[in-house]
Amino acid sequence: MSWGKERIGLKLPEQRKPEADSFSTRASAVEEWIQNLPVGNVGETTHSVYSVLHEVNRLILPWQDRYRFLEQLRPSVSYIQSALQRQYIGMSFPLPMRAKKVAQLAQALYGEMALGYKIAIEDMLGANFLNRDKKALVIMLHRAIRYISRSLLTTYQSYATYPTDSWFELHMLYLHAETMGCHQNSVKDREEPQLEVSNIEQIYKQILLLALASPYRLRQGEAESVFASLGRWARHAQFIDYNDPAADDALFVVHMDSDQPPDYHAFDSRDCNNELCRLVNTRELSHILKDELAHSHKSHFEGPMGSNISRDLLKRLTIAWGLAPKRHFNRSERDSSIEVVVGMTAIHQLLAAETDDALLNGRVSKFEGHALLSANRATSDDVWNIFSPKELSSAVATTQEQHDTKQEEQQRRTADIPIHNWHVSNESAGGYRLTTRSDAMAKVQVGEMLAVRQADNLRWEIGVVRWIMELEEQDLELGIQILAPQARPVMVKEWKLRHGKGEYQRALLLPELPAVGIPASLITPIRLFNKNDRLLLHTPANEVSLHLGRIQQDTG
Repeated sequence: MSWGKERIGLKLPEQRKPEADSFSTRASAVEEWIQNLPVGNVGETTHSVYSVLHEVNRLILPWQDRYRFLEQLRPSVSYIQSALQRQYIGMSFPLPMRAKKVAQLAQALYGEMALGYKIAIEDMLGANFLNRDKKALVIMLHRAIRYISRSLLTTYQSYATYPTDSWFELHMLYLHAETMGCHQNSVKDREEPQLEVSNIEQIYKQILLLALASPYRLRQGEAESVFASLGRWARHAQFIDYNDPAADDALFVVHMDSDQPPDYHAFDSRDCNNELCRLVNTRELSHILKDELAHSHKSHFEGPMGSNISRDLLKRLTIAWGLAPKRHFNRSERDSSIEVVVGMTAIHQLLAAETDDALLNGRVSKFEGHALLSANRATSDDVWNIFSPKELSSAVATTQEQHDTKQEEQQRRTADIPIHNWHVSNESAGGYRLTTRSDAMAKVQVGEMLAVRQADNLRWEIGVVRWIMELEEQDLELGIQILAPQARPVMVKEWKLRHGKGEYQRALLLPELPAVGIPASLITPIRLFNKNDRLLLHTPANEVSLHLGRIQQDTG
């Protein structure tokens, strides 16, 4: 794979000779076409650019012409992608069909740009030695890796599965640059204003580390922030050869002959004993993030690329890149269904419906008057005969009537709460893997609260969505972590407002779990209360004051 001897072996489409009506790739014609794009109409501009790019990638052209054409097209692609992102970033899942198609188009556009550079690379490597340009090759390798990385980022942003061969081709492109000895050569990129100068190794590590941050577990918008920050952070991660004395410090492994992202070394079943295997040491990177956390008390950080990184996200990244994982629970395969209620408000309403508490159910207390039995009214029944058949049957009828009324009232309260039936793929003591048709489920995001109940369980378990992945054929897969086997619905407000008109807020009281060392905790709406706040907590039994202690987690 040394310079000038052979092609890389990338997967390319069939190509044909340009015809009279084919798109002209002459520099002046391309420039005129770009100037006439209807940039005010993003949809039409996107269609035009994608169609032309798709056509040119299937035409036989000299690599020099293709390279120039792609460089001319890059500003238009950047403009389009910026507009497309606004159509699918920050939305709940499953995405509406229109937003889903926009995300797929964004990924396809990045894929076609990468394809164009891959074709040019292979054409140059297959050409006569005198017709090669090492400087141009370095730039094209850099561009191809950048666009494949952007394609992968789009799949993570939309929780979709990554395209086949994406990781394999990333590995091969980097490996070729490393073999040539140009993987650390500086490359300018004006379409990446936050990182105008970088190198192939840097941007390759950037996408590797994003994959190691468990992107399907990241909340909406976080993948982009992490990817941007890694533009600078990535240099603090090192590749280590499998026989290096420092190999024991590496937590992650990359198999460059596979179509797989990097993984934890502890979970890897393949031997890492050849030149196509790299270990990744992230100790230094993790220490830098820990220092940032230790010396700052800000809730948000200005990331190294102008990105906005929350303190909570920084903690999660520190763990992801700095700690060896452990399996706490064994998983078992299941083929069953489970009832699911989505969202804090719906869960609270569902649990509160089982009580008669007016505040929990959002009702105003009402009082009714009844006429007293006159003490002077004659009666044929002996007042002491309280267990007579007549009285007993009357009491039973009254009790049954009250029970029926209570059931009807509870059904009325829960009538508007959607309860979904999802499929359980597997489960453990810590959670479930659920699958459902995306067109038949509630809107969810990573960090969303759920209540789940299996057929043989009378109680609702409280959980949180930890990761989402959209599969083919409209299926959506979710990883659910169970926080508690049950919860009590309560109402809370600030203590200082106890005598005023301050509104109560819904909250869930989770029980203490002594067997696993978990204390009692309180789930409250986001950003309403803080550490050390004093609250008034209302339950059906009483009202008590409490102080909030350590924040255990923030689901966003």
